Amino acid sequence: MLTVTRDNYHDSASSHSLPLWLRLKSLLYLRSFGSKLTYGTGIRIGKGASIKITETGKLDLGSRVILDDYSFVQLTKPQPRVSIGDYVVLGRFSIIAAKNIVNIGRYTQIAPFCQIIDQMHGLQKGELIANQQSVLGTVDIGQDCWIGVGVTVLSNVSIGDGVIIGAGSVVSKDVPSNEIWAGVPAKFIRKR
Repeated sequence: MLTVTRDNYHDSASSHSLPLWLRLKSLLYLRSFGSKLTYGTGIRIGKGASIKITETGKLDLGSRVILDDYSFVQLTKPQPRVSIGDYVVLGRFSIIAAKNIVNIGRYTQIAPFCQIIDQMHGLQKGELIANQQSVLGTVDIGQDCWIGVGVTVLSNVSIGDGVIIGAGSVVSKDVPSNEIWAGVPAKFIRKR
């Protein structure tokens, strides 16, 4: 079983170290979403972070999740379902954009400036792209993964447990468990 160990020193600059007033503000913010959002204990919402959930959306946050400064979670129609497991960190300025299904497993760490997107625009010739329906997919990210700075995870991708994705990569196909991938598009580098 995976467990989290804490450092033996206090780091007031860490995302794990929010002052009491900001923890209370986070709790009040989460409560404002009513039944569209369920959450565990110890959620931390950083400065400028925001969540938008359409009427038909459902967001589930596990315990001790951190939405770091200026991160953005957006659930738009038709029927988005996003599940973020315990101890997940969504880094500064990172985005989860869901119209369908996004699942992120426990203990996964997502670095700053990442994007996780479960849809794309329609691409039919002869019609404006802006007028075309989105093509919906899913994104599944396992537990205990490290998603490096500036990674983009595209629709219809499954990332196994224990995966590391190198900084700046674009993940456009499935990644098996316990592997390291990097590049544009991301490719296998080696086993962990």
